Amino acid sequence: MGDDPKILSPSEKNKTFSFLNRLIFRFNRKEVNIMVPLHGILIGTGILWTLNAFIVIPIVNYLLQNKLKSIGYTQLNEEREISEKQGEISKIVNGYYILVDTIVLGIAGFLFGLLLGWFFLGISFKAKGWPGLIAFISMSILGSYLRG
Repeated sequence: MGDDPKILSPSEKNKTFSFLNRLIFRFNRKEVNIMVPLHGILIGTGILWTLNAFIVIPIVNYLLQNKLKSIGYTQLNEEREISEKQGEISKIVNGYYILVDTIVLGIAGFLFGLLLGWFFLGISFKAKGWPGLIAFISMSILGSYLRG
Protein backbone atom coordinates (compact mmCIF):
# COMPACT_ATOMS: atom_id res chain seq x y z
CA MET A 1 0.00 0.00 0.00
CA GLY A 2 2.91 2.35 0.69
CA ASP A 3 4.42 1.72 -2.75
CA ASP A 4 3.08 4.59 -4.87
CA PRO A 5 3.92 4.33 -8.55
CA LYS A 6 6.20 7.04 -9.90
CA ILE A 7 4.67 9.12 -12.70
CA LEU A 8 7.03 9.31 -15.65
CA SER A 9 7.15 11.72 -18.56
CA PRO A 10 6.58 10.25 -22.06
CA SER A 11 10.30 10.40 -22.88
CA GLU A 12 11.16 8.57 -19.64
CA LYS A 13 8.50 5.96 -20.42
CA ASN A 14 9.96 5.33 -23.87
CA LYS A 15 13.45 5.09 -22.43
CA THR A 16 12.50 2.97 -19.42
CA PHE A 17 9.83 0.66 -20.79
CA SER A 18 11.13 -0.12 -24.24
CA PHE A 19 10.21 -3.74 -24.84
CA LEU A 20 13.15 -4.33 -27.17
CA ASN A 21 15.68 -3.13 -24.62
CA ARG A 22 14.30 -4.16 -21.22
CA LEU A 23 12.15 -6.78 -19.57
CA ILE A 24 10.88 -6.24 -16.04
CA PHE A 25 10.26 -9.12 -13.66
CA ARG A 26 8.55 -8.87 -10.31
CA PHE A 27 9.81 -11.33 -7.75
CA ASN A 28 8.88 -11.10 -4.04
CA ARG A 29 7.78 -7.48 -4.45
CA LYS A 30 11.18 -6.56 -5.84
CA GLU A 31 11.59 -5.19 -9.31
CA VAL A 32 14.54 -6.63 -11.18
CA ASN A 33 15.50 -5.02 -14.47
CA ILE A 34 17.30 -7.28 -16.89
CA MET A 35 18.65 -5.86 -20.12
CA VAL A 36 17.78 -7.69 -23.33
CA PRO A 37 19.41 -5.81 -26.17
CA LEU A 38 19.02 -6.98 -29.74
CA HIS A 39 22.60 -8.20 -29.76
CA GLY A 40 21.65 -10.48 -26.82
CA ILE A 41 19.16 -12.22 -29.08
CA LEU A 42 21.74 -12.58 -31.85
CA ILE A 43 24.42 -13.78 -29.45
CA GLY A 44 21.96 -16.22 -27.86
CA THR A 45 21.04 -17.68 -31.23
CA GLY A 46 24.71 -17.98 -32.14
CA ILE A 47 25.43 -19.75 -28.85
CA LEU A 48 22.54 -22.15 -29.41
CA TRP A 49 23.65 -23.06 -32.92
CA THR A 50 27.33 -23.36 -31.95
CA LEU A 51 26.62 -25.60 -28.95
CA ASN A 52 24.32 -27.67 -31.12
CA ALA A 53 26.93 -28.18 -33.83
CA PHE A 54 30.00 -28.78 -31.67
CA ILE A 55 28.67 -30.38 -28.47
CA VAL A 56 25.10 -31.69 -28.73
CA ILE A 57 25.28 -33.53 -32.07
CA PRO A 58 28.64 -35.26 -31.36
CA ILE A 59 27.38 -36.41 -27.93
CA VAL A 60 24.14 -37.71 -29.46
CA ASN A 61 26.07 -39.55 -32.18
CA TYR A 62 28.35 -41.12 -29.58
CA LEU A 63 25.41 -42.23 -27.41
CA LEU A 64 23.50 -43.62 -30.39
CA GLN A 65 26.30 -45.83 -31.72
CA ASN A 66 25.60 -48.67 -29.31
CA LYS A 67 21.83 -48.13 -29.25
CA LEU A 68 21.47 -48.43 -33.04
CA LYS A 69 23.63 -51.55 -33.11
CA SER A 70 21.45 -53.19 -30.46
CA ILE A 71 18.28 -52.89 -32.58
CA GLY A 72 20.03 -54.34 -35.62
CA TYR A 73 20.05 -51.23 -37.79
CA THR A 74 23.39 -52.06 -39.38
CA GLN A 75 22.29 -55.59 -40.29
CA LEU A 76 19.08 -54.81 -42.18
CA ASN A 77 18.96 -56.41 -45.60
CA GLU A 78 15.47 -56.00 -47.00
CA GLU A 79 13.80 -52.73 -47.83
CA ARG A 80 10.73 -53.75 -45.84
CA GLU A 81 12.83 -54.26 -42.70
CA ILE A 82 14.33 -50.81 -43.10
CA SER A 83 10.92 -49.10 -43.32
CA GLU A 84 9.65 -50.99 -40.25
CA LYS A 85 12.64 -49.92 -38.18
CA GLN A 86 12.59 -46.31 -39.40
CA GLY A 87 9.88 -45.19 -36.97
CA GLU A 88 11.60 -46.80 -34.02
CA ILE A 89 14.94 -45.30 -34.99
CA SER A 90 13.56 -41.77 -35.38
CA LYS A 91 11.94 -41.97 -31.92
CA ILE A 92 15.24 -43.06 -30.38
CA VAL A 93 17.24 -40.37 -32.18
CA ASN A 94 14.79 -37.59 -31.27
CA GLY A 95 14.62 -38.72 -27.65
CA TYR A 96 18.39 -38.72 -27.25
CA TYR A 97 18.69 -35.38 -29.06
CA ILE A 98 16.09 -33.66 -26.86
CA LEU A 99 17.65 -35.05 -23.67
CA VAL A 100 21.21 -34.03 -24.52
CA ASP A 101 20.15 -30.68 -26.00
CA THR A 102 18.16 -29.76 -22.88
CA ILE A 103 20.96 -30.71 -20.49
CA VAL A 104 23.76 -28.99 -22.44
CA LEU A 105 21.83 -25.80 -23.17
CA GLY A 106 20.46 -25.62 -19.62
CA ILE A 107 23.97 -25.77 -18.17
CA ALA A 108 25.30 -23.29 -20.74
CA GLY A 109 22.43 -20.86 -20.16
CA PHE A 110 22.95 -20.96 -16.40
CA LEU A 111 26.69 -20.37 -16.71
CA PHE A 112 26.28 -17.52 -19.21
CA GLY A 113 23.63 -15.89 -17.03
CA LEU A 114 25.68 -16.31 -13.87
CA LEU A 115 28.98 -15.16 -15.34
CA LEU A 116 27.79 -12.37 -17.65
CA GLY A 117 24.65 -11.21 -15.85
CA TRP A 118 22.60 -11.30 -19.04
CA PHE A 119 19.86 -13.59 -20.10
CA PHE A 120 19.68 -14.68 -23.67
CA LEU A 121 16.91 -15.32 -26.13
CA GLY A 122 17.38 -17.50 -29.15
CA ILE A 123 15.70 -18.99 -32.18
CA SER A 124 15.24 -22.67 -32.98
CA PHE A 125 13.65 -23.69 -36.26
CA LYS A 126 13.17 -27.35 -35.34
CA ALA A 127 10.46 -28.63 -33.01
CA LYS A 128 12.90 -30.93 -31.25
CA GLY A 129 15.08 -27.90 -30.44
CA TRP A 130 12.43 -26.09 -28.40
CA PRO A 131 12.94 -27.92 -25.07
CA GLY A 132 16.64 -27.01 -25.17
CA LEU A 133 15.80 -23.44 -26.15
CA ILE A 134 13.38 -23.09 -23.24
CA ALA A 135 15.98 -24.57 -20.86
CA PHE A 136 18.62 -22.15 -22.21
CA ILE A 137 16.41 -19.10 -21.74
CA SER A 138 15.04 -20.04 -18.32
CA MET A 139 18.41 -21.08 -16.90
CA SER A 140 20.09 -17.91 -18.19
CA ILE A 141 17.34 -15.87 -16.49
CA LEU A 142 17.93 -17.81 -13.26
CA GLY A 143 21.71 -17.36 -13.50
CA SER A 144 21.45 -13.63 -14.18
CA TYR A 145 18.98 -13.23 -11.30
CA LEU A 146 21.32 -15.05 -8.92
CA ARG A 147 24.18 -12.83 -10.01
CA GLY A 148 22.11 -9.82 -9.04
